[in-house]
Amino acid sequence: MPNSRIHEGNVTNNYAAYALGATRQEQQGNYEQAQVLWSKAAQSVCSAARQHWAENRCAFCANAAARGWQQRKSPAARFNAMHPAGTRFYHGADVQHGEGKIVRTIDLARDGINGAFVEIAQEPGIANIKYLTPAL
Repeated sequence: MPNSRIHEGNVTNNYAAYALGATRQEQQGNYEQAQVLWSKAAQSVCSAARQHWAENRCAFCANAAARGWQQRKSPAARFNAMHPAGTRFYHGADVQHGEGKIVRTIDLARDGINGAFVEIAQEPGIANIKYLTPAL
């Protein structure tokens, strides 16, 4: 099966270049920029079907931008925005009853298949962020 990946340095088709850029902007939640690129793609030399697709994507991105849509942050990204590396947490059972131990994060959280995890300075060395409570 031939490789269908578009190599940006080798693109000679303006539609493909604009559509690729617009797609990436959409994936990042930058709908205003995606709208501009889809508009340019629709104005490029392309088939009627591609022009129709680009016009529809342009309208979708205009609507998304007008409504203030943006990409949702992953659980790890939200955790990292609130808690820099080195933050202390209670890890374990029932924090309200004095159970659990205080641990310190040593790296940024990362998303995994079964949740978001962060490296901690104590055993077991890694913790699921849903079992961490900020220590005061």
